[in-house]
Amino acid sequence: MILPPNTWEEAIERLPDGLKKALQAIKQRVLTFGDDVDTYTTRANFIFQATRVFAEISQVPKAKRTRLPIRVRPEGFNIPENETAVVHGLSVKRVPDSYLWTVNHEFELTESTDLDAVMKLLRQSYDGARRRS
Repeated sequence: MILPPNTWEEAIERLPDGLKKALQAIKQRVLTFGDDVDTYTTRANFIFQATRVFAEISQVPKAKRTRLPIRVRPEGFNIPENETAVVHGLSVKRVPDSYLWTVNHEFELTESTDLDAVMKLLRQSYDGARRRS
């Protein structure tokens, strides 16, 4: 039986180089949002939280290991259930309400994704998490 990685560093080492670099850059930039930002891993996700979880990034790449799904909080999006909209240049989909996910808006990270756009979405989610705490 293969056990899941215990730390962020162990989990990130399993990713392809391009995704690894992008995720490391994201983590570094998210930590500048505030002293309340914490990061950790679960069996399946990289987690960002500030009192509340504001983002989950899957540890399991999709589409031939080239894409990582990122899920963020819904505050400020106004995307109908099961619909997709372009936000800050990225395609964001609202997952079905039946999933009961707190972070229910999803987009994908590739090694060529505009990290400034990703950071805008993550900041929006962070701000939403802090307002509701």
